[in-house]
Order: sequence, then structure tokens, then C-alpha cells
Amino acid sequence: MKVPTGMTSLLEGIRQRLPPGVIRLNHEVTSIMWGQDGGSPVTIKCQNGGSFSCDFLICTIPLGVLKIKGHDLFIPPLPDDKLDAIKDVPFGKVDKIFMHYEKPFWTPGHGGIKLAWDNDSIKVSSVEKEWYKKIFAFDEVLNNPTVLVAWISGDEAEYMETLPESVIMETCTQIIRKFLKNPSIPLPSDVIQTKWCTNPHSMGSYGYQGNKSQIDARKTLCEPLYHKGAPRVFFAGEAS
Repeated sequence: MKVPTGMTSLLEGIRQRLPPGVIRLNHEVTSIMWGQDGGSPVTIKCQNGGSFSCDFLICTIPLGVLKIKGHDLFIPPLPDDKLDAIKDVPFGKVDKIFMHYEKPFWTPGHGGIKLAWDNDSIKVSSVEKEWYKKIFAFDEVLNNPTVLVAWISGDEAEYMETLPESVIMETCTQIIRKFLKNPSIPLPSDVIQTKWCTNPHSMGSYGYQGNKSQIDARKTLCEPLYHKGAPRVFFAGEAS
């Protein structure tokens, strides 16, 4: 996914205001050793061979990644109740499709389009063929008067991430033309799709309270790990 120039400048500005070395890029964590008796209580090892030691750790690893790697990432392993909570709390699939136009075809402030499919049309016979039926809205984007954002969820969102921009651009335009009954709606000049579901560092979008989830699962999820009576690893992030 392309990063907007403004966002790149913002991130660089934040880095310049922090002490050197506070933010480390390309340091994927491979293990978190939190029950050590000698030296620092917590040691983090990285894929590039680097390691960091500390007294306490705040872990904001996305729930989707914890579901896949949580069992092996921590040394010693996470307690069973923590692993059960990670498994129990659902992690949703929601993506956005940002569509940029040379000029808006809508009246500013009135560009939101909510899609109301009828009961027969909304049924998805095949994710590959009818993924677009899980798009439920096109909304204006604050402070971006030439951009609409489409929202899509579920397995269809994950499939959308595999599609080329040209297909997404054409499909979204056909939907807008159909619902507005206006065949002259132009194609966007550019499209950016999020890829939260297939990104190995997210593996989904955000947690939610499932109808089969235990009521205390989130509370268990964010409880710290203790070693020798002291909290050593704290869990944070949207899922907690």
C-alpha cells in the first residue's frame, strides 16, 4: 500500500522529536523472554539478531498475530487462561478502499452513499465473483474533498486485498453508477486499498465481542504477566 506524502512527513516529524534510537524499524520480534531470574527480567530478541533487555514490557502486538504466534512467541509460554482469551476474542476483517478523483462528482457534504441491497441481491454465491456485495458504504473523507472511502468486511474484504487496483476501481465505479442510476460517474484517478487481513504484522483489523465469547475474555487478555511477584509484561492495544 502506498503511504501518502503527508503521512510520511508526519512520521518523520515525530521521529525527529524523539531521542535517537527510540523507534527501531525492521526489528521484527521473534521471542519475548519474561521469566528470567538473572540479569534483566525481560529480554526481547529480533529477527535481525538484535536484542533488548528491560525491566518491564508493554506488548501491543495485534490480536490477529497473537492468535498465530502467541503460543510460541513467549518464553516461558503464556498461561493457559491467557491463550484461551486470545483464542476466544474474535478479530474482525474490515478494509477500506480510498478512491481519489480529479474533482468530486458529488456535492461536498452530501457525498455519502449507503448501499441497501435487497434480500435476494445481498446473498453472496461466491466470494471470488461477488466480493463487492460486502461493500456497505462509500463515505466522504474529512479534509480530503476529492476522496471517497469504501468500507468492506468479512472474507470478501480479505479477498479484495488480492485484487489489482484496476479491478477494484472498475467494480466500485459500477456499483456507484448502479445505485445512483448515473452511468456517467467517472472512474477514480487513483485507488489505495488497505490490507489488514493479509499483512503478517496485523492479520486482521480489530477485536470485537463475539456472541460466543466469554464475558471476561478481554479482561483476561489485558492482565499482565507476573514474575517473582512483579508485573513484567503488560498488554495494551485496541483488543484489550
